Amino acid sequence: MNTFAAQNLVKCAALVALFLGLNARAEDKPAATAKAACMTSQSVFVNDPTIGVDPFFPTSKRRLDELPRSTMTNVVVQTSTIWDRLKLQGMSGPEGQRLALISGATVAVSEIAEIKCEGRIVKIRCVEIRDRSVVLQLVASGETREIKLRDNI
Repeated sequence: MNTFAAQNLVKCAALVALFLGLNARAEDKPAATAKAACMTSQSVFVNDPTIGVDPFFPTSKRRLDELPRSTMTNVVVQTSTIWDRLKLQGMSGPEGQRLALISGATVAVSEIAEIKCEGRIVKIRCVEIRDRSVVLQLVASGETREIKLRDNI
């Protein structure tokens, strides 16, 4: 018999003896400790939006919806200031599917957009998109106004 085959035979015999020895020791122990030795760890995932980012979608904002939002009840923002800050920057799309770009937010008819104004988020609803203007409504107060496109655009 060659030495290579003999070495492999000795290794296999040692592994079998080791396996049988561990099996014999496991049979001597009580069932609870044997079960504890066989238990595997379970992964725990914590979805805390204040820690880290989504590894698959790092720019996603969906986890921020879970953060508690503060409500500002005593803050009064004059609606005239809001209307002065809203700018119609452009319009696109075919008739019946028009889109309007209002202060950096793209909206279609009956959509609500959130626009930052004076450190607050203001919700506006697009009521109508015309040829060179849009009709907007403030969601909080219900006030409606038409904002026109600048002449040079």
